[in-house]
Amino acid sequence: MQHRTGTRWTHQPGITLIGDAAHLMPPVGEGANQAMLDAAELATNPADPDPAIRTYEEAMFTRIHPIAEMSARVQAMMLSPTAADDIIRFFTPQPIEPAPASGRVDEGARRSARPPGKPIAGGRRRMSG
Repeated sequence: MQHRTGTRWTHQPGITLIGDAAHLMPPVGEGANQAMLDAAELATNPADPDPAIRTYEEAMFTRIHPIAEMSARVQAMMLSPTAADDIIRFFTPQPIEPAPASGRVDEGARRSARPPGKPIAGGRRRMSG
């Protein structure tokens, strides 16, 4: 199933969408988290709902796009022929690479030294699109 990310709508005074209706994404665990955040953001100004709705919509459109893309990558990983190995790698903590003697971390060099798909420190896996 393909989920379309980046959906937006034109603001309508007094009306909005929250939760799964507002941001389609694969069912990998982020939808409920985002729905709770939607509700919290909308509750910031109950006395004047239209500005709260407008502020919520702009913030939600900005925050949800990378989360929906990440959810799509996780779903692809979970449905791939190598899913079991990929999930184990994703959750396996990796040692943190020591910083260069200068104390300055060269992120480009650190990324290029790691094979594609190998988990980064803390067990989180960089997934490319």
